[in-house]
Amino acid sequence: MSWQSPSGDFAFGFLPILSEENRFLLAIYYAKIPERTIVWYANGENPAERDSKVELTNSGHLVLRDPKGDEFWRSQSQNDAQVSHAAMLDTGNFVITSKSSNIWESFKYPTDTILPTQELDVNGRLVSALTETSYKKGKYQLRFNQGSLGLNQIEMFTRKNYNQYFFLGNGSLNRLIFEKSGYLQLQGSNGSLAKLAPENAVPQPELYYYRAKLNFDGVLTFESYPRNGGTWSAWWFRPRDICSRFVVEFTDKLGNGPCGYNSICEPIKGRPNCTCPPGFSFLDDKNPYIGCKQDYVSSEDCNPDGSTNEIDRFEFKSMQFADFPLTDYGILQPANELECKQSCLLDCTCVVAILQDPTLSKDGNGTCWKKKLPLTSGWFNRDAVDRTALFKTLAFSDL
Repeated sequence: MSWQSPSGDFAFGFLPILSEENRFLLAIYYAKIPERTIVWYANGENPAERDSKVELTNSGHLVLRDPKGDEFWRSQSQNDAQVSHAAMLDTGNFVITSKSSNIWESFKYPTDTILPTQELDVNGRLVSALTETSYKKGKYQLRFNQGSLGLNQIEMFTRKNYNQYFFLGNGSLNRLIFEKSGYLQLQGSNGSLAKLAPENAVPQPELYYYRAKLNFDGVLTFESYPRNGGTWSAWWFRPRDICSRFVVEFTDKLGNGPCGYNSICEPIKGRPNCTCPPGFSFLDDKNPYIGCKQDYVSSEDCNPDGSTNEIDRFEFKSMQFADFPLTDYGILQPANELECKQSCLLDCTCVVAILQDPTLSKDGNGTCWKKKLPLTSGWFNRDAVDRTALFKTLAFSDL
């Protein structure tokens, strides 16, 4: 059962969470889209059990109660006042009003999405969901910071902010405006407007639904959906290459990137694609975005000087273009492939070495960069035709 807007475009109600059996999300969603695309949700951190209820209090709060009647979520309020009525509007905004003003509205408390006629001011923010199917708070945030609109990772345990990995603006911005016409614009402190999206196109709101969303993988997208049916299409996304944004500064300032530790990130159609290097596998096969783990436990049989005698246990697997540019702990120069492999093989700490081909270097001397765990900021640099990653893995006989 749901509460629909007059046009039927949007609905307010409970939706089942696909990743959690018999758990439900209080949400606003596109009612005419078969997938019921969600644009706002209440209780992502605490999904509702079957037979839970939502109440509207006299003072203007939405309250969720479990089957026993215990409260487990309550909306914030701009002010407490006697409720006149509530409405699900055709804009996608759910409002609770008194006789004189709005007491509460979903547009003032966005989750990961904004819609036409909605604005995000200097105190507002979008927070990504954890995954495509989990609506717990994720690790990305869109917010204003010192006059620019920026994206940053959030440390998952303390919820503290890392530095911005991408930002828009010149230091004088104070509002993100999604026009009714379908344009997404930034407003400066002097009232000037700068169009963000769509680029090189004129929106047609009579033919398309529009949304701007901070996705679970850290990419902000502007998307459309044909009103006569189809799929969501991204017209614009930022950053254009999220993988490369995390190789410009150490991860203690930016976070662990879209693919986590010990993984390799490559943008495909603007979104990060995560893979594990040879000798590693995903921490969670159902979620490739949280990182990879080594398939074997590194031997503790190391000599006091950091060397190992177990060289027969290992072999090398190569991967062109892969790199972890911020995790060097040892550099050999000049070095050829044999010298690079030998140095990593004898070193207990080394898990991968990046070799610059001597025949392709400017001075004819190769370079060997040795890396240790955890591997950070992994990416495919397709421009680095002279680089090959040499991963130290268990030999077949030791598997």
